[in-house]
Amino acid sequence: MKTARLFLILLLTQALSYAGDTAYQALRLIGKGNQDVLNHVISVEGVNGQPQPLIWTISIDDPAAHGGVRVLEISNGRIISEHTPVRGYAGAAAVMDFKRLNLDSAGAFTIANQEAAKRNTGFDSLDYVLRSDPQTGAPIWFLKLIDVNHVLVGTISIGADNGTVLNTAGFAAAAAPPTAADTPPPGTVPAPGTAVVPPPPPPNGNVPPDQEQYGVGHQINKGLHRIGADLQQFFTGKRTWDQKFQNEP
Repeated sequence: MKTARLFLILLLTQALSYAGDTAYQALRLIGKGNQDVLNHVISVEGVNGQPQPLIWTISIDDPAAHGGVRVLEISNGRIISEHTPVRGYAGAAAVMDFKRLNLDSAGAFTIANQEAAKRNTGFDSLDYVLRSDPQTGAPIWFLKLIDVNHVLVGTISIGADNGTVLNTAGFAAAAAPPTAADTPPPGTVPAPGTAVVPPPPPPNGNVPPDQEQYGVGHQINKGLHRIGADLQQFFTGKRTWDQKFQNEP
């Protein structure tokens, strides 16, 4: 059983890191030379993520630029393009507050994967958009789930400050409880190429300590909190997001 759990965790870790930088890594790159630039980011976008896109497009409010906006493209740890779009930008009202950003694109993918599994829906790639909610100013992930035929199968919006699923739409199949035939025997290792969809983190941590310590859901929850803490520390200099996991290895 422990071997199967370890396999699932390693497979998930590999999936989250495969094919491209995360949004956090792209943002950190542009903030290295001048962290103030992060105070002017309007949006972060990536297409065809499997699970991460090969290129992140970051739009920055810049009154000195043509049209008032500057666009950077990030790939494999470097800036590959910088330009100004043909269309101008309306203003700086939608500049994001990264002090409230606690969910990286890797965490957004994990949540989208779980939501799709609840609805018995498969997908091949994700399109990502990170921008502020115009009413609350909170950062939100807007995700499009696309199948192998390049057809949109569903959309999900997730609060990037707390990981809450705000809205889902377009899924053709509703969630259905698994049957005995659908449930593999305990300890079964998935066949190569089979998607692994881990269970969601337990709500409020109200689970027995032995299950919390070894459960895959707990490991994912801890990983997402630590990524969130990395974001928090980079943007604010503080680290409280993963406080409850700090005594764990």
